[in-house]
Amino acid sequence: MNPIKTVSTAELSKSLNNPQIKIIDVRPVEAYNGWQLQGEKRGGHIQSAKSLPFKWTNYMDWIEVVRSKKILPIQKIIIYGYSEEEWEKVAQLFQKARYPDVFIYVSFLSEWVIDEALPME
Repeated sequence: MNPIKTVSTAELSKSLNNPQIKIIDVRPVEAYNGWQLQGEKRGGHIQSAKSLPFKWTNYMDWIEVVRSKKILPIQKIIIYGYSEEEWEKVAQLFQKARYPDVFIYVSFLSEWVIDEALPME
């Protein structure tokens, strides 16, 4: 398995409106919908991100859920969430499912939510 690469806040910010890039939020649905479960400054999710909670990886048909959300192997995948353990496991699952272009964004709490200029929904 290939090592999982990271993206910076600047790189992610430039990716928001690119249809060939899918941003995946692996936090609980409640956090995606705006609950500030980790005391973050702003609730919600990165603009255009898809919700794919980590707990869903326990379902046998996880990859079918991914495909139903129109997340395809030809797209670049950027994953973020609350914990390194969770985003790394999801990234590995994407790689096992033959998604070749998988990245992790590690600065959601430390950079994105504290910068009012960065869009959230």
